[in-house]
Amino acid sequence: MSFAGPTLRFLLALIAASSHHPFAAALSHGPLDGNNRQVSRRDALIGVASISTGGAVGAGLVLSSSPSDALAATSTGAETVDLAAFNAARVGGGGSPPTVLGIGKASDKVRRTIVPVADPPPLLPIRGGRGGASTLKIPRVGYSLYKTNPDQAARCVSLALRGGVRHLDVGALYGSNAEACKPLKKYLDGGFPALKGYYKDEKPELLDLLDATSEAAERHATQTLGVGSRSIAPPLDGSAGRRGRRDQLFVSHKVLNAEQSSDVVTVKRNVKNAISELGVGYLDLVSLHSPLMDRGRRLASYQALLELRDSGFARSVGVCN
Repeated sequence: MSFAGPTLRFLLALIAASSHHPFAAALSHGPLDGNNRQVSRRDALIGVASISTGGAVGAGLVLSSSPSDALAATSTGAETVDLAAFNAARVGGGGSPPTVLGIGKASDKVRRTIVPVADPPPLLPIRGGRGGASTLKIPRVGYSLYKTNPDQAARCVSLALRGGVRHLDVGALYGSNAEACKPLKKYLDGGFPALKGYYKDEKPELLDLLDATSEAAERHATQTLGVGSRSIAPPLDGSAGRRGRRDQLFVSHKVLNAEQSSDVVTVKRNVKNAISELGVGYLDLVSLHSPLMDRGRRLASYQALLELRDSGFARSVGVCN
């Protein structure tokens, strides 16, 4: 899946902001254009910026103003994943290689995609809860702490929040929860005013870019979700309240293989400890990081996640890898 406009512009800016992030090193060598020629990092950024005003996928988060509106937003018209195309792409593996949008010569080729609309809304609705009775809306764009050095985790989370990202991917394997939770807790308790300490040493140009990205994402969300939805971008004065700010977030956590156990109580304790460390009250998604354990531990661990979901500690459960 390709991202364009303010979303991609934000992601590139965030990567560039942290020289310690592994993706920053990859980006510094430049992506490839449609002819597999290396493009300079500067030209890549210019190419991305050049398409940022052409109706782009945003990173903003909006929620319906009422439960009935939420159900209406998940009608057949809002379904955005073409599973047939997705499965065909997995099996076939054909097609021409992807290109970086805005870079290289224009092409008349139509790229295959699993998203059947050119400009999908920023939230992907999926079934969740016991028996699939509820609908979750997952922000399409998020920030993962995977391979982020723990000493950079707090900064990266604070910048992601500033840029409008509300989907955070954390995990025990990453070893960064203890640092990532610091700006997260401050944000939940006091909003953006509480994060001023994280921004005081950042370049004004970067902060301006993140603010513009967040605003563009909010406009995009309003346009694509239509009537009946309201933006829930947090007021800068922090007046939304802790509950309002928590409702805006989608926090996904993964259980380390070493934390899986044939004892359901042990697994539940590990997840609850993670919730306490992160300070988020509950998880929007909790997953086994890998199913490659013995059958007894795998089934007991998943049973523990189901019980956590049913008791309100998690909104949905899953399995990774």
